[in-house]
Amino acid sequence: GQLTIYTDENRNELIKHYRLIPDPGGNIRVYTKFWDTEDKLSVAPAVLTYADLMNTGDTRNIETAQRVLKEVLQNQF
Repeated sequence: GQLTIYTDENRNELIKHYRLIPDPGGNIRVYTKFWDTEDKLSVAPAVLTYADLMNTGDTRNIETAQRVLKEVLQNQF
């Protein structure tokens, strides 16, 4: 599996706080959080979650993405 993290923390903070060791071939992808929120523990927007799940190509993730579409996103667009 792969873990995707969106955060405001920089590389050194991630290493210190979560003991993550950089590995170009690793299964953790870290991206800069690009949406505005005051809640530091907020989750990604539903549309981003949907896109990330669909992009994996994994059937279980696609099923979950379809649930997000049906239960959360359907009435937003």
